[in-house]
Amino acid sequence: MNDSAASPHPILRFFKRLLLTLLFLALAALTLWLVSERNARLFKFDLNDRGALVVQRGRHLPVGFALWTPQDLQLAQTYAPFVLDRAALATLDLSRVYAERDELDRVLFDLHREAVEQRAGNATPQALEEAVRLLQRAERLPGLSDAQKLQLRDLQIRTAFFEGRLRLQEAAALLHKALSKLRLATEGEDSRYADEATALLTTIQDSARTILNTSALHADQPQALPPPPPVEAPQPQPLPLPTPAQEAPATPPVDQGPAPTEIPDQAPPAPPIQEVE
Repeated sequence: MNDSAASPHPILRFFKRLLLTLLFLALAALTLWLVSERNARLFKFDLNDRGALVVQRGRHLPVGFALWTPQDLQLAQTYAPFVLDRAALATLDLSRVYAERDELDRVLFDLHREAVEQRAGNATPQALEEAVRLLQRAERLPGLSDAQKLQLRDLQIRTAFFEGRLRLQEAAALLHKALSKLRLATEGEDSRYADEATALLTTIQDSARTILNTSALHADQPQALPPPPPVEAPQPQPLPLPTPAQEAPATPPVDQGPAPTEIPDQAPPAPPIQEVE
């Protein structure tokens, strides 16, 4: 009887085992959730079927990655796939996992910067448009370092030169078409339109000629930014030696009478300021 009283009741043993089992399952679920949360914050690069570089984010599971498609439109455009050249792709470690998004942004900025520098100096407008689009993506990366922010500013300034020159050529093409239409309008029988077209041509012809000539001049320039021309120091000019005529008095003294007998047939020398004039 004493032994039966000392042993726990079967119902108590059941609830004790159930409590331990539930505690174990709760700890396992918590561990699984923490590992999944950690994996969901990881990033990595990969290549899609077309060979473009894509950003992958960890699944909300202990392991595994999937293509990252942010819900925000600007973020989706910032981290959209883009094509890298073989040289840049060879230096990129696709197996590397980034624990923070800032690390991903810094690597992604370097890739964008190299792509922009290669495309900005290209002669085709399509390549320049692609460079401007990649530059806009790089501007929206939030995790840049201070040094990369300075590089971004320098890249914006250099790309602005190529983009401004392209816009100038586009404006010149539209201006040339507008001048052709106005010249055609001056030949019409309606004097009102002909007079207005003539007045417009008279007003803008000088400015239009300058824009067209400038656009044609820069269209043949090399695509790389030219270095500034060397500044040559001016060569010192030798000072003129004084002549005997300059050393003589400008005018003979009034009270000394006639000129010296050595040069009786010569007029007195002119003052130096008259020789300069």
